[in-house]
Amino acid sequence: MRGALPERPGRRGVALALDNAVASTLDLSDGFIANGTVRLRGARISDLLTFEGAVLNGPPDGHGSSLVALLMQAVDFDFTLARPPSGTVDLRGAQVSYLHDSERSWPEAVEPDGFVYGSIKVDEAGERREAVGRRDSAAHRVAWIRRSPGCSPQPYEQLASWYRKAGHDDDARRVLLAKQRHRRQTLSAAARVWGHLLDVTVGYGYRPWLAGVWLLALTLLGTLSFSTHAPTPVQ
Repeated sequence: MRGALPERPGRRGVALALDNAVASTLDLSDGFIANGTVRLRGARISDLLTFEGAVLNGPPDGHGSSLVALLMQAVDFDFTLARPPSGTVDLRGAQVSYLHDSERSWPEAVEPDGFVYGSIKVDEAGERREAVGRRDSAAHRVAWIRRSPGCSPQPYEQLASWYRKAGHDDDARRVLLAKQRHRRQTLSAAARVWGHLLDVTVGYGYRPWLAGVWLLALTLLGTLSFSTHAPTPVQ
């Protein structure tokens, strides 16, 4: 369907419905423009699913999803769009081996809960590179997860697992720390105060070196205090 233009949405604003479709390759690229929802719920693609250079405008009223890929399965998922979708991208429960994306792939709202992937490659200046290893990789991916309207731990755990498999334990810890900070926003006031204390002192256990910093600071403060004002002996 390269260059196809489904522009008259049917029921509920759906421009293309491929629910439970089974195919080796699904090519929606090279100028494919959908003025309505593209629905791939339960689709199984044994090789390549590509939206390279596509435009997903979503329903004409501006509400709803541009892509619904609930429980979709694919090996290669190329989501390097021409520009960000106007509606939500729903990937809940989807499973892919390789995810290819770029800065233009994601809208303001994404549903990644249950989304499982084996590897991520990012498109930069026309070149495909491993997303892991970039200086701002973890922060960029956490911001992607935070586009979800809810607070689910699974997207954080999935991302941290991918970093661990790639040998980037520091990035994995950053992701898990971000998970705790996101979760803290949903807790009661007392629990949030306790969470802030854990964050500042030991980084929820993911930054244990902070405890050494606090211990050193208290030791230096005590040494300075007692050397300046020696205690008066009592009986």
